[in-house]
Amino acid sequence: MMEKMRTDIEELWCALSDIFVDNETPYQEMAKRISHHDLDVIEFHLFYNVAPACASNLYATPPPIWTGFDEDDLIDDIKKMALWMIGNALFGGIFGHSITDGTLRKLGKYCKNISMMQS
Repeated sequence: MMEKMRTDIEELWCALSDIFVDNETPYQEMAKRISHHDLDVIEFHLFYNVAPACASNLYATPPPIWTGFDEDDLIDDIKKMALWMIGNALFGGIFGHSITDGTLRKLGKYCKNISMMQS
């Protein structure tokens, strides 16, 4: 079976997901995989895409994922979550707040993120 081609951003998500695995984080390997991205891009994807999709693994006792996330499932989860957040922003604000300039900025980031996912 042929492996799916991943976008550069999807590869970034997969690398950042290692932070949320119940095992030693391979920081040097991760740095090699993500160092070509700007820090702002890494930070955005860590906090707005990867952390929401992966953080629950660290709250479980014992954590169910300790060897690594299934990358295809991870990518699908992040895309679904990003679309949900866009819809939430349009219909009542992100995280229960009404639509404000801050919400619109976040919405712009998500829309940009979705367009990057599709390219």
